[in-house]
Amino acid sequence: ALAFVPGGATGAQAGRLILIDSRGARTTVPGDPRAVWDPRVSADGTRVAFDGRNEDIFVANLQTGAATRLSFSQEEDETPVWSPDGRRVAVAYTPLGLDDGEVVLWSLDSGRRLLTFRPRGAPAGLAFSPAGDRLVLAVSGGDQPFHVWDAAPLSMP
Repeated sequence: ALAFVPGGATGAQAGRLILIDSRGARTTVPGDPRAVWDPRVSADGTRVAFDGRNEDIFVANLQTGAATRLSFSQEEDETPVWSPDGRRVAVAYTPLGLDDGEVVLWSLDSGRRLLTFRPRGAPAGLAFSPAGDRLVLAVSGGDQPFHVWDAAPLSMP
């Protein structure tokens, strides 16, 4: 199991990730201390994607703590979402001062953006379909409450 220990009530202090085995033994995920918000574990349980320092998205190996920074933005990142195969991460962003957001689909094989979707409205929820062939976004304040994108070609190597 993975436990997330948040920082101060105001979010000013960094949270940390702790692995807890079936006997209750605790191990702090190694690596340099970093701010951690909204952690999401990959389906195979080996990695965690999270919103980290400077509002950017990171993916870390839970055994080594080695982290890769996916985004370098001045935008407010939302909770990352794993594809079912664990090869992609989708993230909803809201550019500072704007009402409309965007969704970026990242390849973890290459560390590059695969696609950027720009719906009207602010991102309010994001999910992959169980097969990983669709990406669904709920928005607030736009002309449609939901957007559905074809992600099937992006599941190929």
